[in-house]
Amino acid sequence: AAALYMEQPLEMTTAGDFAGLYSFLQALARMPRVTRMPEMTIRRRPTEDGHVDVTFTLSIFFQEEPRA
Repeated sequence: AAALYMEQPLEMTTAGDFAGLYSFLQALARMPRVTRMPEMTIRRRPTEDGHVDVTFTLSIFFQEEPRA
């Protein structure tokens, strides 16, 4: 039987320094679960150097449990 995978998109918003965002993206890339980020918006905070506001969609994929 072929495995069926479901996609669960998650809308997320966060803020912080750019180095923290980069670390988060690196950790995400190392995750064993398949993920996809089809959309991301990064906006510089005009009042704080090096800080950004980020909105993105993160899709995770999972295998549906067989029904009894």
